Amino acid sequence: MVSSPPFAFEQVGRDLVDQANGLRLAGHQWPEYEFTVSLDPLHGPQAEAWPLRERAYYEFGCDFGIAGGERTCTLTMVLACQPFERDFPGRSEELLDVIIPLVMGTSLNSFPSKEAGVLEIYPEKMREVLRSNGKYFRHKDEPGTPEYRRAHPAPRDPLGARLIRGLRDFFF
Repeated sequence: MVSSPPFAFEQVGRDLVDQANGLRLAGHQWPEYEFTVSLDPLHGPQAEAWPLRERAYYEFGCDFGIAGGERTCTLTMVLACQPFERDFPGRSEELLDVIIPLVMGTSLNSFPSKEAGVLEIYPEKMREVLRSNGKYFRHKDEPGTPEYRRAHPAPRDPLGARLIRGLRDFFF
């Protein structure tokens, strides 16, 4: 059995490229995410496909915010688009270990360089959820996070019900 070369990315223009494995990390802007990175093949028919999901093995979405006075970068999405196992059998965990540190702490303006002074927030459930169903979305899979609360707002009481409760509590 021939062993595959380890993943090693180097900067070529605005992309990070792994020549040995024929992979490219490229930055994109999407309406749902401030910044998305895709992992695409460099060559072959899949490399030029459109839309992005037709060519990418993985997509990673990041979102910048402020928590406790610090600028944060949160991994909000990991999506396995094409069957990565087809071209790199048994190597998806190795890929995540290499790519996520490259993706985190970058923005569309700074990619592929990291921004200074950014606190990186890694989701606890990401690997488990990604392993089980091939996709992780913070707004669906992480109850208790601000993204989840925005996506699933609590139903509001009608004004009349709140007024009646307030009067009842005041007088009784």
